[in-house]
Amino acid sequence: MGKADLASSVLDQLLKKGGYLDIVMYNTLIYAFGKAGQIDEASKLFKQMTASGINPDVVTFNTLIEVHTKAGRVKEAYKFLKMMLDADTEKQETAFDGDL
Repeated sequence: MGKADLASSVLDQLLKKGGYLDIVMYNTLIYAFGKAGQIDEASKLFKQMTASGINPDVVTFNTLIEVHTKAGRVKEAYKFLKMMLDADTEKQETAFDGDL
């Protein structure tokens, strides 16, 4: 069982037992799925996160931008960049501090 499969299994068990995810857990899972090449699963988690009322942070957006770009999904990466820029100017500055 790969790390992404293990993460998915743990997530399923957690949710079945009435547990919940916070931003750190979502970010960790999005990263794990993205690094495993399961980009659709990472995007699905993002949608689940926002639907549950948890607002993405700069880590969420940077992770999604990175994994989509590396997978050759530049249009989707741009979509997340635009979402981040539209969400909050403070997030913009934090995300780009190291790049300038």
